[in-house]
Amino acid sequence: MKPLKVLALIGSPRSEDSHTYKVIRLIEARMNRIQATEVDYVFIGKTGLPFCDGCLSCVTAGESTCPQYSLVGPIAARMKEADGLILGAPVHTFNVTGLMKNFVEYFMYQRNRPSLFGKKAVVTTTASGGGHSVVLDFLEDTATAWGCDVVTRLGISSSQMQKPAYQRQVEACAGDVARRFIDAIRRGEPGSP
Repeated sequence: MKPLKVLALIGSPRSEDSHTYKVIRLIEARMNRIQATEVDYVFIGKTGLPFCDGCLSCVTAGESTCPQYSLVGPIAARMKEADGLILGAPVHTFNVTGLMKNFVEYFMYQRNRPSLFGKKAVVTTTASGGGHSVVLDFLEDTATAWGCDVVTRLGISSSQMQKPAYQRQVEACAGDVARRFIDAIRRGEPGSP
């Protein structure tokens, strides 16, 4: 069986040091227990994307007319090539990070011309306090607008991760997410519109 290809879009300014990344790595490890899985990581903070100026040329004239297409285009291609997507961002001030919000702005055209129909997605967030639902809703709405079928969501309390009992609970949840994600990718059935 060929390895699954998953693209993880990480909207944390702390990149590899973030709890968001660590949770996605845990999901990746659990996926690899079920089926070989290659996860390609995009650390949005390292892409060099400036703030989207909202010119809407991606919507009115096509995504290749975006002034930042040389940065955005290759990521869009990787999104299309992947078997599944993971969108992850921590909660900052009870909302999605500015990094993730700015990244999503560059894909406004996907809301008008979605092209990821049938692609499976998982959304995840981490927070030291509250705000999980707001971020998970945003990430799920974004993936759905792009045409993805969101398989499941996972919100983690990073402030609890030093507790062994909570760590075990997170590991069990990561295993459940991995199983659901792989099952959905294998089935390949399009979700509801």
